[in-house]
Amino acid sequence: MKLKRLIAWILSLFKKPVSIIPPEPIRPPEPPKPISPNEKLYEYARTFLGKDASPKDVATDEYGCAETITNIIHGCFGDFPVEGGTIISTITLFKKLKSHEKFELVTDFSYGDILVSPTGYGNGTIKNGHTGILGKNGLIMSNDSTTGLFKENYTIDKWVERFREQGGFPLYFFRRIE
Repeated sequence: MKLKRLIAWILSLFKKPVSIIPPEPIRPPEPPKPISPNEKLYEYARTFLGKDASPKDVATDEYGCAETITNIIHGCFGDFPVEGGTIISTITLFKKLKSHEKFELVTDFSYGDILVSPTGYGNGTIKNGHTGILGKNGLIMSNDSTTGLFKENYTIDKWVERFREQGGFPLYFFRRIE
């Protein structure tokens, strides 16, 4: 008797209607969002944090900020510096950025922008200008003059205090455009 009930129960399973849920339509993947030049430069610069971004030391570590930023820009985009080799002074970097067709001087700064306080424009209190790349949350990545390592070593406020207020240097922001 038990066997007949078991067989009847198994057969009843096959008589029940089966609901089939249609699969979700297959959608093509979203195309990747284009990355802005600022985002690209910022992300590329971050890969150098804690490293020497100008290992050839065309300029000594104490004066290596322009060489560091030039190497990072060139490594990221490939079209900088222009003919003539590595840029090793902030005044030369300022002039090249100002005249380069793919960089513009901006006042509404954002992460990924290049800051330059060029040597030769100060009041003499600080002998050299400086350059770096603006990171997120107001942190600035630049060459550490004592170690030659690329670090998040300034905030906007500290930069302004040191280079503009104490040193009398102007502060310029450049943005990559494409």
